[in-house]
Amino acid sequence: MADGSWLMVYRSWKVGEERFSFEDLEVWQEAVDFADKCLDIIERVQTNRKHYRLVEQLESAATSPALNIAEGKGRFSKND
Repeated sequence: MADGSWLMVYRSWKVGEERFSFEDLEVWQEAVDFADKCLDIIERVQTNRKHYRLVEQLESAATSPALNIAEGKGRFSKND
């Protein structure tokens, strides 16, 4: 996951070399960097099976800001 594969969700929507407007946002870029750093750390954590759900929650929390920014920027109107 640390290689950025979690970004496949939004990249699957891409057509050709078109960029989404959220990719130009500095806050989104910082969120992606944060997520990559968190995922690198999480991958190095040695844990037994009973903490698997905690690791899963950490992964979700780390990637959530970038995905939420992308989703919000993709809205067509404030009421969407």
